Amino acid sequence: HGTTLAGLMKEHGVDPHHFLDDVHDIALDRVGPNHRLAAGLGRLPGRKFVFTNGDAPYARRVLERIGIGDQFEHLHDIHACELRPKPQAHGYELLCRQFGIDPATACMVEDMAQNLRPAKALGMTTVWVDNGSERGNHDFDPGHVDLRIAELRDYFSPRAGSAWQSWAIVRHGAQQAIGFVSAGRKRDGVSEIGYLLAREAHGQGYGREAVSLLIDHLLAHGDRRIFADVDPDNRASIALLTALGFTLEGRLRAEWQTHIGVRDSLIYGLLAEEWPARSAA
Repeated sequence: HGTTLAGLMKEHGVDPHHFLDDVHDIALDRVGPNHRLAAGLGRLPGRKFVFTNGDAPYARRVLERIGIGDQFEHLHDIHACELRPKPQAHGYELLCRQFGIDPATACMVEDMAQNLRPAKALGMTTVWVDNGSERGNHDFDPGHVDLRIAELRDYFSPRAGSAWQSWAIVRHGAQQAIGFVSAGRKRDGVSEIGYLLAREAHGQGYGREAVSLLIDHLLAHGDRRIFADVDPDNRASIALLTALGFTLEGRLRAEWQTHIGVRDSLIYGLLAEEWPARSAA
């Protein structure tokens, strides 16, 4: 609504308060509690904010219906942005300035890909929730998206019996997460791994340490093979896997259909018997 409002104010002199009151005067009967999302957010360390192009009263109504109204420190709405909606950089800068947020240690999660561009420019880690929402992929640029997921609740708190688990990466003595590692059981004895690290934490050994601990965990639970599915252009990930002793096992041509076209995938694998020698080296 914030983007629509900006055009109406500019072209027709619409009063923003009247407009927002009118468009948000809707029933929320179809919005219900999301216990898994609430549980996942509750386990996530660090401060949390809502940054919306709507107004705070409407956002609070939605959050309360979902059951996560108490999870956030502040609602940064269209009025707090001085009626300059995402993806204009002004609102992002105001949010960081008002609450002393260091963008290098922050992560923005958003279902509109274009709204991640200013966040990435500020130095934030960015997560795009590609949930099929209307115009969600408008102005998509892979250079501004660090991680792409389908649904936030499954990412933070997998369904009972889910094959995937995730762990936050946190510096010793800190509460702010700087990344995550995850593992998905594909079949007995075989797991796929994934990971993401904030850019400001690159080059300090956190990724290698976290993935090494994940490998130790998986092997201790009986895995015989661990693999990762990597985009051919992801040089940092390829370098990490190679340093940990993974072997390039093959290339799957035209494996993924993405918003930037069809992409190949590289498969890197590690066998259980290959890990002890690498760990002891």
